[in-house]
Amino acid sequence: YEIDTEAFIVTRIGPNEFRAFYNVCPHRGRRLKTAYNGNIAKGIMCRFHAWRFDLEGKVTYIPNPEGWDGCEALDRDSVTLIQPRVDTWGGAVWLTMNEDSPPLREFLSPAAERLDPFDLQDCRTLWHKVLHVPSDWKLVLEAFIEAYHTEGTHPQLDRWGSSSGAGDLEQGIHSTHGSFGLVACDDLDPRERWHGRMKDLADTLYSMFLEPCMAASERVLTLPPESTDADVFEHYWKWHREEMEARGQKWPANLTPQDMLSTAWQIFPNTSILPTIDGGLWYRFRPDPALPGHSIMDVWALARFAEGEEPHAARDVYPTLESFKGQCPFLEQDFANLLAIQQGVRSRVWEGVNLNPREETTVYHFHKAMRQY
Repeated sequence: YEIDTEAFIVTRIGPNEFRAFYNVCPHRGRRLKTAYNGNIAKGIMCRFHAWRFDLEGKVTYIPNPEGWDGCEALDRDSVTLIQPRVDTWGGAVWLTMNEDSPPLREFLSPAAERLDPFDLQDCRTLWHKVLHVPSDWKLVLEAFIEAYHTEGTHPQLDRWGSSSGAGDLEQGIHSTHGSFGLVACDDLDPRERWHGRMKDLADTLYSMFLEPCMAASERVLTLPPESTDADVFEHYWKWHREEMEARGQKWPANLTPQDMLSTAWQIFPNTSILPTIDGGLWYRFRPDPALPGHSIMDVWALARFAEGEEPHAARDVYPTLESFKGQCPFLEQDFANLLAIQQGVRSRVWEGVNLNPREETTVYHFHKAMRQY
């Protein structure tokens, strides 16, 4: 894992146990590992002078140690690999460089409690895209933590109903946003509206709304013409579970319809999670250490699979936004804004954001938390 000028080696030391080390040799400062992943079961070796370390970070081999005879400069206890604090939640490994930070669960509260019913730890990666973006990481993050941009950026969704019912809520140092019910189009019946919106999202996101969701949405069209929005959701919820279980996929046992009200979470400082019944999207935003004003954005599509059917998802890297074209039409609409935002905020006449107090609270709250830290 790399963020700004720091890099870490994260290793599994047990079924659900992990350890991390700063990726730097205490001898001459070389990064110990340069590959994204690999196997270090036999230990970690620095390719500069062949120093070796075990999986507790202790030095196990130093060539020609007699060279230090008579010197106090080399103390083996002082040349161990430094470990940041590590914990797990939601199927992910989290680390902090701040020794004074609270325990992970406390730091993530109340987001963790609200997201727990989705059983994210049971999901697996459907695909993983890494994008190099010519825009500051904070500007990129802000483009993905509110739904107010839907009408301008994703206008195709408006035919299924207005998202003016969206609202943002502060949640400690985190925040959430969601469309708490669409404003219906009078000329569409609830069955067509539900199915049409789901199909639009499935056909352009390639994630979040997968086979079980779409099979249940197709069944919605078989409901009687007089069905209400409440009828549609009640049957969809039941049918979605049936479709998942028919495929051997595990339904999140504690998930309730109320849990679906908050459709996206901003986890301070640099994570955004959009959970769905079928899985979800997980975003991570980082500054690009090689290019000031640029950033690196990870997008994980999560999904649920029957046991034994989990794929081995490749990590696909896109050096430019242009190279990402054709990968995910919905996200490409978002990415089309990013460079223009970066350029616009640098204008001498731009004086700062004018945020919608109801639908862009997440952005304001992110700014406030950044100032706090």
